[in-house]
Amino acid sequence: MTPRVRAKAQADSGFVLPYVLVVIAILAIAGTIAAQRLQKASAIVGEMQDRAYTERVLLSAEAAATYSLLTGNEVKGGYDLSPESPIVWEFGFLSPDGRRPLREDAASQIAKDIWRGDGSLRRFVLNGSEGAVDAVISYRDGAGLLPLGQSNPEFLLPVLEAAGAPRAQARDMIAALGDYIDPDERKRPNGAESFNYRTQSLSPPTNAPLRSYRELAGVMGWADSISVMDMKTLKAMTTLNAGPGFRQAFASDNLKQIIGLNDAPLSPAKKLDIFEQIELDNDASSQLARFTIWAARSDGRYQKRVVDIERFLGGIDTPYRRHWVYDSTVLESDFAPYVGAPIAAQNGPLNFDELDHVVHASSLRP
Repeated sequence: MTPRVRAKAQADSGFVLPYVLVVIAILAIAGTIAAQRLQKASAIVGEMQDRAYTERVLLSAEAAATYSLLTGNEVKGGYDLSPESPIVWEFGFLSPDGRRPLREDAASQIAKDIWRGDGSLRRFVLNGSEGAVDAVISYRDGAGLLPLGQSNPEFLLPVLEAAGAPRAQARDMIAALGDYIDPDERKRPNGAESFNYRTQSLSPPTNAPLRSYRELAGVMGWADSISVMDMKTLKAMTTLNAGPGFRQAFASDNLKQIIGLNDAPLSPAKKLDIFEQIELDNDASSQLARFTIWAARSDGRYQKRVVDIERFLGGIDTPYRRHWVYDSTVLESDFAPYVGAPIAAQNGPLNFDELDHVVHASSLRP
């Protein structure tokens, strides 16, 4: 090879090298982008799987709680979940099959079989693994919640204020809500009937019980206040179901404090008539249950779901009606007050009973 040819070959090889480096750089960048997209896609898939599993836990826990409510024996203050528990009737106790009477000393209840309607908790395990807690369920009898729009106004007033309603408008909101629900056209003081809605070009009141909390936005005087209220606080203390009346045995300590039931005596404005007082002191279970379910997530947070289940006695075709209240995501520190101390989903059994008398009932009786 002549010196001239050799020099040209060296020049050509030096000219190709930058192209090789550029190609390598492009491939490196493309590989990095692909890896990032793959990582992002994997994260999205993982999040979708986590949500799907959480939803499965929520639905399964709700189904188990509803089944226990429908099949349990109604007892004072709650439901007995054991199929081997005695049946309570007006003359005493009957055997579980209802065929023979029992002496009172032979028909004692087992505490762990009773799910009390005062907000007591049960843990739920989806896959039956020992120690692993997938969800926690709180059961509060609906009689421990204030029927929204049909309660004593003096009880509902501090609840609205606790939820953030402006004090100056809260009493007018209660009057307008009462007129929105009642079947007549008689206007309460500071309330609103069909005529008032027409003058404001608003949809007229339904004159029927509320079907959802979203309907409150259509009640005159409520729309502006809702924007500044904490609706979850309001939902936690109220129900849309008219129910049997308010019974303090099932109310939370927070609600009783807010409405002043811990005051002795009650203020003159909150004095109850004889029927309201009888209902207030009644501790019999109603047919309405408020279930609050916390499902543990893989990121250490909890998915919270609140539903109301209304039982229909003798309803073969429709044994119950479900009303969704709300869903939210909460931190473990927000969940801690419900169990007394922070918990982790897989750190062993909790300090309250498992919902274990569902489908495959296992009695705690000897």
